[in-house]
Amino acid sequence: MSSDEFVAAVRQRRKGAFSAAQLEQLRAKFNRAIAPIRHELQVALVLQREINDAANGAYGLASDEIDLLWRTAPPRTPITG
Repeated sequence: MSSDEFVAAVRQRRKGAFSAAQLEQLRAKFNRAIAPIRHELQVALVLQREINDAANGAYGLASDEIDLLWRTAPPRTPITG
């Protein structure tokens, strides 16, 4: 969700108009809160892929076996191949 989408969602749920200053404050608060979270999620994804690669290497899996694992992974798997 972008800051514009966030502001649109807030405007849709809240009665009354926002001033330009209030809209800017809302966008700024969104960006201060979300930017660090997005960064941490990217770091987590990189680490998760490194763990997957290390586990696959430890088991000595061939590329076709790894492909099979990803094709048959349960829906709850947080990352994809």
